[in-house]
Amino acid sequence: MAGGGDAAADADLKAALGRSRAGEQQRAEQEREEMFHADIRWF
Repeated sequence: MAGGGDAAADADLKAALGRSRAGEQQRAEQEREEMFHADIRWF
């Protein structure tokens, strides 16, 4: 019984990590885009 609960908790943790990793990647790409546009404004 406890083993089944651990497996479910582990799956939830992996899903949460996947979501947070995807969010970090999205933020990084957005920052790169903003820096790119800021660079263009300088010229």
